[in-house]
Amino acid sequence: MNNFYKEIFTEYKTIYGLSLINNKFEFGDNMQQSGKGIRIYSNCYEKYYFQSIDSEFKSLISFTDWVNQTIEILTIAQKEISSLMGRNSRLYLNLNVWYTDQFVKIKRVENGNKTDRRVYSTIRLRLRIQRKKSEYSLDEVFNLPYSRKEFSQQLLDYLRYALEGCCQMVGAKYYPDISTENVLFSREAAAFFIHEACSHHFEADALLGGASVFSNIHEGEYVANSIFSLADISNYPGCALSLKVDDEGTECIPIPLISQGILSGGLYDFRRAKLLGKKAGGNGRRHDYRYPSLPRIRISMVSPGTSKLDDVISDIKKGVFISRIRSGKVNIVTGKFSLAVSEVYLIRNGKIAYPIAPFTITGFTTSALKNIEAVCDDLYVTSHPCGKGDQVVPVGIVCPSLFVKNLKMG
Repeated sequence: MNNFYKEIFTEYKTIYGLSLINNKFEFGDNMQQSGKGIRIYSNCYEKYYFQSIDSEFKSLISFTDWVNQTIEILTIAQKEISSLMGRNSRLYLNLNVWYTDQFVKIKRVENGNKTDRRVYSTIRLRLRIQRKKSEYSLDEVFNLPYSRKEFSQQLLDYLRYALEGCCQMVGAKYYPDISTENVLFSREAAAFFIHEACSHHFEADALLGGASVFSNIHEGEYVANSIFSLADISNYPGCALSLKVDDEGTECIPIPLISQGILSGGLYDFRRAKLLGKKAGGNGRRHDYRYPSLPRIRISMVSPGTSKLDDVISDIKKGVFISRIRSGKVNIVTGKFSLAVSEVYLIRNGKIAYPIAPFTITGFTTSALKNIEAVCDDLYVTSHPCGKGDQVVPVGIVCPSLFVKNLKMG
């Protein structure tokens, strides 16, 4: 007999946008979206889908007020980072800022009515510096919380960090002798590394289809160095992402994935949890009401270690310090990952020597996790949009600096 169940996902969303292009405020956007998605499932598979668009929806805050407030913050940021530039350098700065205020209501027979509100900002930063005959550019998208104080301070901190890195990398030397190196990831770069190379392998659709490197590994087996622990959580102070329930109405709970090197769990949405006899922990997420939920990462958190970053650097005779990663991809089936490094420094005899030209780093998830030699105590919190199929949702990462041996450079 078919096991039918249905869900109703109702969404009210406000999105505001503002652009700063070549030091001029160009335009603003104001969009409200609301609607319902109704899905009926049979034996955990979608059978029917209906949607409706609600025409009446009041914005939760005034678009004009938001624009004035954001212009004030960006003007301060613009003046501050311009003051950091040297006389011989020229700065080109483009910023796009979007504010999202989403209220969701999920109705399912299994757990009744659940609601949640998610408020955050999305920033696209494009930065280019010219100095004499050299130039360096940066293009990144990230999320920030949107209380006025948190947004303003975190945006300034991020811009300072980005600008300092760009200034260092202008005119960086090509270093031809890199093949296999010991790699020290800064906490910012380590966050990117963990998200791309590791976290996606735990999503249930990959595990269920045999497409993950962990599909054929049983819980309780070692998959990483015992100093490494990873969990998926739903909120963390200073992170733009904060969830009480997922987009299926399931209460969000912390999910241990790797505990002191041992495989401990996976990320399940409601449907796949039912199929596998697992407990859903709040990982069913969707782009908006028009889409079905998918098992997705929330906030990947690496437990802090006891190592000090300066001590780790002083112990490295030969290696590289990766401060920033531009982009990355991973083959979920084989575990092979590729990361495009954008800011990197040579380490020689326990000291950071000088910046070198960007390159690509490659490796395999399972071997990289086992080759983690040090986990530092300097936790970093970040968030960015993450795409899967044609759905984009914000994800978070909380991570310290990591030292990994024997990664390949190209």
